[in-house]
Amino acid sequence: MTKRLIGIDIGRHTLRLAILSREQGTVSVVSVMESPHGEVADQVAWLQEYLKDDSHIGDRLAACLPSSAALMRRLAFPFSDRRKIAAALPFELAAQLPVALDDYTTVMQPPVRTADGATVVAAAVKRALLTEMLTPFDALGIPLHILDLAPHAYVAGLKGFLADGILVSAMEQGTSLTLVRAGEVFDYRHLPFGVEMPVADQARAIHREAMALGHARQLEGTMTLQL
Repeated sequence: MTKRLIGIDIGRHTLRLAILSREQGTVSVVSVMESPHGEVADQVAWLQEYLKDDSHIGDRLAACLPSSAALMRRLAFPFSDRRKIAAALPFELAAQLPVALDDYTTVMQPPVRTADGATVVAAAVKRALLTEMLTPFDALGIPLHILDLAPHAYVAGLKGFLADGILVSAMEQGTSLTLVRAGEVFDYRHLPFGVEMPVADQARAIHREAMALGHARQLEGTMTLQL
């Protein structure tokens, strides 16, 4: 049976939508579109109207928070059991972040085993931000099955195209540069400017930060893929 994954990008003024189908392990693009709207509630209402006559059993909706929405760290543990790591995660993350985690939700990627235990990429996201993102969907009864976090969501989706290099994502919410090694996020930087900055100024700033990021990690001969 054909299954569809519907990717949603909610910007400041535009809703972007990408629909993919997956059948027998093959993924194909069904459609890509965008609709200009000023408010998030209007964007989600348009999405509901669009999907009303085109909903399929097994549809999965996915959205992504910008990298600026989270505080992230790569943590090391002297054990590799996922349940133990999940239990210890809030305490270890709190010790490394400059904020108290009372108002945050913590999440992690699957642990990666090492000779001494495991490492894990963990993030803390404000609960108020999650509520702000999910409320319009809940109000209209639209199930948001996946809420991921940039840049990890982008790198995972582009793994077949960019195994090593620097990924540049220029979005309305801001611009991020991600250092990718072996198809995984190795390091990233979030730049506070969005698409309203003149293109020439964006290009100079992106080039400057990309060079600094690459040199800081002693990365040579990288390729850059821009979204």
